Amino acid sequence: RCPMETERPGSGRRRAGGPSRTDQSKALAKIRTAAAPDRKSVQLADGGPIEVIGDRALVSSAIENVLRNAVRFGPAGAAVEVSLAVVGGVARIRVADGGPGMSAADLARICEPFFRAEGSAGVGLGLTIADRIAALHGGHLVARNRPAGGLEVDLIFPTPEGVHAPLPAPSAPEPEASA
Repeated sequence: RCPMETERPGSGRRRAGGPSRTDQSKALAKIRTAAAPDRKSVQLADGGPIEVIGDRALVSSAIENVLRNAVRFGPAGAAVEVSLAVVGGVARIRVADGGPGMSAADLARICEPFFRAEGSAGVGLGLTIADRIAALHGGHLVARNRPAGGLEVDLIFPTPEGVHAPLPAPSAPEPEASA
């Protein structure tokens, strides 16, 4: 669970901007180009442009940060899947990779500034930035291990239709299977 998940509408945090249609195709094109040298593919599983409440550039930056992490830390040749859904007044942008996933201890710290799992490169700010952007917009970020392996990150943003509806509570990371 990311530290900023508790900052939801009504918590005193203001939402950034008005309705903004977010077309993720530009972000996907940038990330696909970056993924090509490692033979990784980025696939949009479903959905089309979605409309969220907020600043288009910031929302796009949050999506790009999550996508870039999935491409950077997944194994060579692995696919990164992106799916979009609008349910109950919220937009969910899900990014799933085929990497090894993370330990429960690392998942608990995934959105801390400068936190990096052992052996990972980077500065440790990508998911922190994405989480804070989501929080600024009245949303949140949730990360969990996928049952089949890999990491799944959801960015949740309010939509114009759901601006007065409460956001769903973030689900806790799934416990690790014991060997």
